[in-house]
Amino acid sequence: MKQNINLMELEKKTWRSIFITGLVDIEIGLIFLVGSICMIFSDISYYLMPLYLVPLILFFLVNKFTIVPRMGIVKFSRRRRRKNAFLVAVITTSLIILIVLTVVAKTNIIPKGLASQLTVIAVILIICFSIAFFMNFTRMYFYAFLITASFILSDIIRSHPGIISKGGYAYLLSSAVMIIIGTIYLHRFLKKYPLSEKGGSTDK
Repeated sequence: MKQNINLMELEKKTWRSIFITGLVDIEIGLIFLVGSICMIFSDISYYLMPLYLVPLILFFLVNKFTIVPRMGIVKFSRRRRRKNAFLVAVITTSLIILIVLTVVAKTNIIPKGLASQLTVIAVILIICFSIAFFMNFTRMYFYAFLITASFILSDIIRSHPGIISKGGYAYLLSSAVMIIIGTIYLHRFLKKYPLSEKGGSTDK
């Protein structure tokens, strides 16, 4: 029994160590950056959609050639995989609800206003909190409020256009903060776990 508990704690610790690299933060930040660019240049957003591949390709390359040589590949238990599957289900359901509400709002079936804004904010918080809780990614709690603040600011900019009229600019702040935080964590990780001459990591 004690061995099982120790293995569970070890797995939990290993899972959390994934986020010390900062790569997840950078990935989310880049996705938001691409989304912001598509919103700002909405007239040509269709041609900008392939840019969403850039964060994915970058994540794959950095993980394969920088993170894996230092951390190795870890196969998690069935319990952890079930937890991740539940997370995907929650996120998918939340996104479907958000899409449905967006479509319904455009058809004027329901009035636009504070209620619709609160609904979108609730969905954002549900998705972010789910990621934070089920993946033990505590920084996501902070990002939840950061993304929510960007959504509110974006709505204000669109409602009261001035020098800046595109709501997408509001999300540039969120993406910049996440990329900067992720870069700091990645720098610390690379400094703490340098590669040895044989290609393995050396913990100084």
